[in-house]
Amino acid sequence: MIPYKILIVDDSLTIRMQIARLLDQNGFSTILAKDGMKCLEILKHEEPDIILLDIVMPEMDGIEVCKIVKNNKKWKKIPILLLTAVSDTENKVKGLYAGADDYITKPFEEMELMARINVIMRNKRLQDELRNANQKIIQQQKSVIQEERLKVLLQISGATALELDQPINDLLETIKTIKAEQNIPKQLHSYINEIEGTGKKISKILRKMHSLSISDDIVDTNQSDTFVLEKEISILILEPSDEDYLYLKQLLNQEPNNQLSRSTNIQQAITHIKHNSVDIVLMEYHLSDGTSHDFLRAMTQEQFDIPTIVVTSVGDEMIAAQMIQAGAYNYISKDRIKEQMLSKIILNALEKAQLKRDLKEAQKKVAQLSIRDSLTELYNRRHFDDVLETIIEKANRNQQSFVLCILDLDYFKKVNDTFGHPAGDMVLVETGRMIQESIKEKGLAFRYGGEEFSIIIKESKLENAYPLFEKLRKKIMDYPYRHETKKIIVTASFGLAEFIPSLFTSETIIAKADKALYQAKNSGRNRIVF
Repeated sequence: MIPYKILIVDDSLTIRMQIARLLDQNGFSTILAKDGMKCLEILKHEEPDIILLDIVMPEMDGIEVCKIVKNNKKWKKIPILLLTAVSDTENKVKGLYAGADDYITKPFEEMELMARINVIMRNKRLQDELRNANQKIIQQQKSVIQEERLKVLLQISGATALELDQPINDLLETIKTIKAEQNIPKQLHSYINEIEGTGKKISKILRKMHSLSISDDIVDTNQSDTFVLEKEISILILEPSDEDYLYLKQLLNQEPNNQLSRSTNIQQAITHIKHNSVDIVLMEYHLSDGTSHDFLRAMTQEQFDIPTIVVTSVGDEMIAAQMIQAGAYNYISKDRIKEQMLSKIILNALEKAQLKRDLKEAQKKVAQLSIRDSLTELYNRRHFDDVLETIIEKANRNQQSFVLCILDLDYFKKVNDTFGHPAGDMVLVETGRMIQESIKEKGLAFRYGGEEFSIIIKESKLENAYPLFEKLRKKIMDYPYRHETKKIIVTASFGLAEFIPSLFTSETIIAKADKALYQAKNSGRNRIVF
C-alpha cells in the first residue's frame, strides 16, 4: 500500500524534522519545504495528500500560500492544516477564510497533531469516494441515455435490432478493411477510429436489444416476412363490431400461440385487465362509452402498463398523431391490415414495451448505485447523511430517541499491508454482511468510509441497543476471516451515542459517537464506549 504523502512547510528546521520524524513513525511519507516559494515549486511536480503549513514565514507567509493553493484548479482539493502560534487569533481566522481545513497551535502535542491529520485524511477519503461514486453514476447515466436515444430512434423508424444488425456489421468490416490500408493520413485515421468506436457502441446496444426476453421467443423462418411468436401472447381485442372482431380473430388465429379475448367497451376491458393477464390490447377508436383516448386515460388511472395498438376504420392522420402522443404504440387502418403485417406490428409493440421496462429497471439500478457502497452493498455515506436528517426530524416530531454507532476495524492498515488489498476487501465485505445480519429490521447499516461503518438503531435507547452491539463486537472478534489459506484476526472499536430529541443535531450526535469511538481506540481498542 502506498503511504500517504504529507508536505511540511516551515521555516524552522527543528520543527520540520520533528514533524517528519513523527509522521515517518506513523507510516506517512514526507516532503520538506523551508518556505512558501519552495512549497509552490514542489507542488508543480508532487501531489501531496495534505499540506502542513506554517503561517509566519519570510518572503511569503502561509496565508498567501494558502490563497494561491486554493485558487489553483489542480491544487485546490489538497487539504491544508495550518501551524500557528497560540496567541495568533487574527491569522487563524484569515487562514480559515483563505481555505485552510484546520489549524493547530505551536508548541503542539504529538497525539493532537496525529488526531487532526487523521480526521483530515478521513474527510479526504470520503470526498474521494463520493467523487468516484458520482463519476460512476454519471457514466452509467450517460450510457443509459445513449442506449435509450438509439432505441427511441429505432422505434420511430419501425426497425428492429435484427434488421439493423447486419448493416452495422458490414460497416465495421468496411472500416476494418480501410484501416488495413497503408497510406491513410494520420488525421483521417483518427476520424476512422471515432466512427469505428461509434459503430461498436451501436452494435453493442443492438445485441442487448436482440437479447431481450421477448426476442428470445421469436423465430425468423427466413422463408418470408412472417414472424412466428413462439411465446404465448395474451391479446385483448377491444372491438364493438362483431364483424370486425371476427376479421381480426381470423388474422390472429394464424398464430397458434395467440390467446385471444374480447371486450366491447372501455369498462368491460378495464375489468377484464384487472382480473386477467394481458400482454397487448388491440382497440377500435370509436367505442360505445368513449374513444381510445378515454381508454388510455383509464389505463393510466389504473396504472396499467400494457402496450396498446389502435386498429380502426378511422384513417385520420391527426387522430393517429394524437393517439401516439397519448401513449398508443401504433395506429393502423383496418382496410390495410394483412396477417403478416399485423404480426410484425404486434412484435414491434411488445419489443417497445420490453424496452420501456428495461429503462425503468436501469433507472432503478442507477438510483441504487447512488446510495449503495459498491464493495459491501451497504448504504453509503451520502445516503447516511440524508437518512440521518430524516430520522432526526421524525425523532424530534415524535419525541423519540435513537442510537447512532460508528465502528472502526482495528489496525485495518496492517491487514492490507500484510495480506494485500483483496484480503482487506474480503474483511470489509464479511464485516458488512455480519452487521446487516445482526441488525436486521431493527435499524440501518452504512459504510461510513474506509474501514468505518455506521449503524442507526431507530426508536431505541442505549441500554436497549448495547447488547446488540456487544454481540456484534464478539461476533467480529471470533469470526474466522480467511484469505486463501491464511487466517486473519479482526477486532473492532465502537462509539455509541443516544439522540436526545430537541437537543441534538446531526453534527452533535455524529461528534458524540466519533468522540466515543476515539476513546475506545485510545483505551485499548476492541471495546464499546458511550
